[in-house]
Amino acid sequence: MTVAAGPLHNREPWAGSLIGKRTGAVHQSDADAATPAAYDTCRAGAYTSADLAIAYRFANPGLRLRMLKVQLDVFNVSASRT
Repeated sequence: MTVAAGPLHNREPWAGSLIGKRTGAVHQSDADAATPAAYDTCRAGAYTSADLAIAYRFANPGLRLRMLKVQLDVFNVSASRT
C-alpha cells in the first residue's frame, strides 16, 4: 500500500508542493510463498520519501507563446535508500 500527502501552494505566478509518500513492504511477483525462506529474501521493505516541486508561470512571454511554465522537481529530497 502507498499513502501520500502534503501541502500544495498556488499563488500566481508561483506554485509549489512538498509531498511525503510512504510505501509499504511488498513481495516480488516471482517469489514462491511455498518456500518461506526464499519468499522473505524477495521482500522489498517499506520506505518513505519526499518530493518537492517549484514552478513559475510567465504570461505572454513573447515568441507567439501565450504562457510559459518553468518547473523544478526534486525527487526523494532526503536521499533515503531502501
